[in-house]
Amino acid sequence: MPDIAYEALIEHRQNTMGTGSLFTTSNGTPFYPRNILKYFQRGLERLGLPKIPFHNLRHSCASFHLAAGTSPKFVQELLGHTTVAFTLRKYSHLLPGVADEAIRKLNNTFQDIEKDRVNR
Repeated sequence: MPDIAYEALIEHRQNTMGTGSLFTTSNGTPFYPRNILKYFQRGLERLGLPKIPFHNLRHSCASFHLAAGTSPKFVQELLGHTTVAFTLRKYSHLLPGVADEAIRKLNNTFQDIEKDRVNR
C-alpha cells in the first residue's frame, strides 16, 4: 500500500474511532455491501471518470504494480493467484520491455562467458 494511502487510512480511522467501522456512510453508519457499488459509481461520475465495474480496481492495481516494475511474484501473491505463471499470462502485456531486457541480460551473460574463455 502506498504511504499516502496508509496515512489517509490512519487519519480516517482517527476521525471514525467511535463508530467501530473504518468505512462508513456520510452519517457514520456502516456500508451495506449492495450500496458500495452505488457509492463507487457516484464517485466516478462526480470526478468525471467513465463508469467501470468495481472489480476492475483489482486489475488496475495489478496493472499499476507491473508497470512500475513490481515483481510479478509479489503481484501474484497480492492478487491471490495460485501461480506466478497465471499472473504473467493474464498481465504479460503490461510488462513493457521485458523481452528486450531479457535479451540484453542474456547477451551480457554470453559476452562475459566469452571474455572468460578468451582470457584463459
